[in-house]
Amino acid sequence: MATLAERKEYLENELRSYRYIVDQCYRWEQVIVNAEIAIYGVSSPHAKDVIYENAGDPYECKYNSLYEDIKKAKVQLLIWQPRRQWIEERLGTLNQEEYQAIKYYYVLKQSQDWIADVLQIGRRTVQRRIDKAIEKMLNF
Repeated sequence: MATLAERKEYLENELRSYRYIVDQCYRWEQVIVNAEIAIYGVSSPHAKDVIYENAGDPYECKYNSLYEDIKKAKVQLLIWQPRRQWIEERLGTLNQEEYQAIKYYYVLKQSQDWIADVLQIGRRTVQRRIDKAIEKMLNF
């Protein structure tokens, strides 16, 4: 079992990586969508003779490579989506003030002084909100 410090470090690292994790989910979801569009949008080859230009077959069926792309993307999504869900479940336990502090500090990587200026609160209040939010997420 991981210690509290190790769990806190893991949570903070995941929060810092949240934007990257979301980007990876979107990336692999887009690969699946593009491949499915290519599969279902391709018409059948014409009945006329095939004309080879530049040593390529313009009517070549690329379904196998598209299915491989979908398979690869689904494997990647199995890696990234649970991490995203894990973070979002914990973020969902926070109230609006705590969520803002965590978002600005970990996701947008802003300083506590900057957060205090934007939210028009004291720096110590920002620190307390972050600490309270981390504790709440660790106890989820």
